Amino acid sequence: MSLGHEGEDFASPQGVSADGRRVAAARTIDLTHTPPRTPRDSHYAMGWSESTQDNEPRVIQHTGRLLTHNSIATLLPDSGIGIAVVTNTGMISGDDAPQISQGLVGLARGENPEVAEPFSMTADRVFAALTLPATGLDVRGVPHARRWARRTARQPWWRVTARL
Repeated sequence: MSLGHEGEDFASPQGVSADGRRVAAARTIDLTHTPPRTPRDSHYAMGWSESTQDNEPRVIQHTGRLLTHNSIATLLPDSGIGIAVVTNTGMISGDDAPQISQGLVGLARGENPEVAEPFSMTADRVFAALTLPATGLDVRGVPHARRWARRTARQPWWRVTARL
């Protein structure tokens, strides 16, 4: 299966891999990408969401988010292009994969995509800023650790636990 070039007529065989092997029936692929009839405004079908914005070609996407990674699979049925992006963000709210995918969709359409800073970069700066005072408190606490240990050794265990 060829991705085609500008000006070429592209017919996308549903369920056929890049090397021409059938991996799923065309009807199965259509069903997984087709939203139900009700509610009428639904654009979600078996994990896949379809977006059709103001005269834009169809885009079908499936996302996945875990604490350790984010992913998105994007299909552009009109051009026969599929894009898969997996990122190791370490944040459940990370938006790296969708932003990268959006940029790749723009490139696939011949656009010059806008480069936006992902949320994880902001979060990294916040965590770095919090690391500085935490390190200062650690440095300050080390000389006082022996005195604290002697003082708490004479207290009941429940009181030490409550204060911790």
